[in-house]
Amino acid sequence: MFEIHDERLGRLKIFNVTEARANFAEVLKEDEAKVVVTRHGRPTKILIRYDEYLSLMGAAAQHLPTEFPEAQASPASVIIGSEDEKPGRSANALPPKWVQREAEQLVSSLKGLFNK
Repeated sequence: MFEIHDERLGRLKIFNVTEARANFAEVLKEDEAKVVVTRHGRPTKILIRYDEYLSLMGAAAQHLPTEFPEAQASPASVIIGSEDEKPGRSANALPPKWVQREAEQLVSSLKGLFNK
């Protein structure tokens, strides 16, 4: 595990998959930093606090075009569970394009950190 500070992303703790698995309780207790899990030196997952996630989703929803009113719902109304538990959604349904863009931006930022 190592720790870095990025101007855009803040404090990051980087764990490889093996370290994250072996120290999962510590990873979950981390409250100040975002936790990045890497596989073969590349970031694969990022763990953030749930309230931070809701804030990000709320901010992203404000930037959605009006033709996606269902995606502008309050983040607090998000249904948590597996795809097959969500009524009216196909298991093969893709996430909205803004989710993909946000994910690509995050991955791009993280790649920049690892390629220094």
